[in-house]
Amino acid sequence: MFILPPMIILFVIILISVFLFAFEVFPVDKTAMLLLVSMMITGLISPIEAISGFSNPALITILCLMIIAYALEKNGVIKFAVSYMSGLSKKSLWLVLPLFMFVTGGISAFINTTAVVIVFIKLINELHIVHGISKSRLLLPVSFAGILGGSCTLMGTSTNLIVNAIARENDIPEMSFFEFSAPGFILLLTSIVIVTIVGMVFLPDDQSKDVRDEYNIQDYITRLRVSEGSELIGKKLGDTDIYNDDSVQLLKLRRNRLIHDYPNKNIQLKQGDVLLIKTNINTIQGFSENSNFELITKKDLTNAEGENELIYVELLVLPNSSLIGKSLNNISRFSFRGSVPLAIKKRRSLIGATARTGPGRVRSEYQGTLLEAGDSILVETTVAKKANLKFMSNVMMVNEFDSGTAVDSKKQLLSAFILLIVIVLAATGTYTILKSALIGVFLLLLLGCVELSNTYQSINWQVIILLACMIPIGIAMKNTGTDTLIVNNLMIFLKDFHPNIIIAFIFLITMISSGFISNNAVAIIMTPVAIGLSASLNIPIYAFLVAVIFGANFSFFTPVGYQTNTIIYSLGLYKFKHFIIIGGILSFVLWLLSVVLIGHFFM
Repeated sequence: MFILPPMIILFVIILISVFLFAFEVFPVDKTAMLLLVSMMITGLISPIEAISGFSNPALITILCLMIIAYALEKNGVIKFAVSYMSGLSKKSLWLVLPLFMFVTGGISAFINTTAVVIVFIKLINELHIVHGISKSRLLLPVSFAGILGGSCTLMGTSTNLIVNAIARENDIPEMSFFEFSAPGFILLLTSIVIVTIVGMVFLPDDQSKDVRDEYNIQDYITRLRVSEGSELIGKKLGDTDIYNDDSVQLLKLRRNRLIHDYPNKNIQLKQGDVLLIKTNINTIQGFSENSNFELITKKDLTNAEGENELIYVELLVLPNSSLIGKSLNNISRFSFRGSVPLAIKKRRSLIGATARTGPGRVRSEYQGTLLEAGDSILVETTVAKKANLKFMSNVMMVNEFDSGTAVDSKKQLLSAFILLIVIVLAATGTYTILKSALIGVFLLLLLGCVELSNTYQSINWQVIILLACMIPIGIAMKNTGTDTLIVNNLMIFLKDFHPNIIIAFIFLITMISSGFISNNAVAIIMTPVAIGLSASLNIPIYAFLVAVIFGANFSFFTPVGYQTNTIIYSLGLYKFKHFIIIGGILSFVLWLLSVVLIGHFFM
């Protein structure tokens, strides 16, 4: 029986995984798990080696930093840090854009980039609603700045920590906290100039508009009142045309002060019942001529419902949300704290709510539409109930002003002080980042700044699983000799080139790859190769490591390589071309400049 060599098997597994990552056939954590199990059952790694990623120091460090970031956001530290930015709303965008980028980058150097960008999304949306400031001119630059800022310190991003951990496993001295801060800061400042100039030309200028306008629901959402003398009085809802009409979706029934969400078909209609429906304009016109119903105007609603008038709120689905992987049909019966989901938005397309109480009432074309991180949900709620939405885990209001809960100033101060302790301990070399982060988490728990039970929902487990499952790739490459084969062939190809050209080559491969698959996954694969090349070509190792770190982080030309770019893209303000043009120009310039800076600082 013919048996493939282990090296060929590993290549096939990695190529299939790259395909699955690039085309998002499965969620990234599921693809990573498939990769891990495939390597184990084919004998490329042992079971002990397969689970070694879960005890990797970098993974535990990232876990601790996620908890610290959660405490900082929960206790209002990040919001306080950016609170004074609202005063800039009346300034010129030529000033506002670079300042927002600079502040985002500065904070992201020490706090989880995703957490920082999410806070800025909230701030910019509030400024958009209150002052009409352009969201589309700011959100993409803010995401870019967060990534660049995270590339300035060792604890700035998970990619930096992963590369450092793999290097440590290969007996390479740990990089210092500010090892690459000088070139990183220069690249941040350069990027601010480039994005400001190019962005002001190519970024769209959105106009302030109502949430209902953005979802195009002003023509589709309406309310009907069962009129006096209606033939429907006493009939079961399931026996009426309004329930059985496929063009009509019945969302609510209000009887006096009692509200039924997705009312049961056995409810008997009474005079004065108010039905909230979603339908097309032609059907609405038909109801206006139907003596069994009368349309309720907005003025009627204001008089009838007062402070309980229905309003619309847009919710952004964040990573690790329990809603991910569910269709609107599935989540319609989940608790939205007294509110009702009406529609979902994927990129710029609208998928209407389709849930019905009876079996077989969902149109088949909607059944496969699953929510992903970065998708938006349009929720109908009331002024009184809107505040309850903020208690939903890993979901963020983006198009309604939310004043948030009162901040405990003592916990806010303690959380900020604990972050400072972590930074000082790590930056001075007193302790490793892992030990410093563990001390920080311990202090947060001890002083009551965060509850451990609440942190479980804040952790992006998808990233944790992805990293834990990908880390053993390096072991498999070493076990099969794949890393040596790749290094030897690259050495033959590159040995006659100048060291700067070699660094540029590694940087470019890493950057292009991370534009289509997870930047962490690319870093895990490229770091062993970079280490091998450094030893073979006698080029300083840190030059290669920094090239991998920067290359993995600087894939701005697509929205899929980095999590914050994916979230920003999914808000529906940008097209792919904006990343190609602005991100492409930025990535190209940073590639050339990075090679010069790496040569200057590390060779």
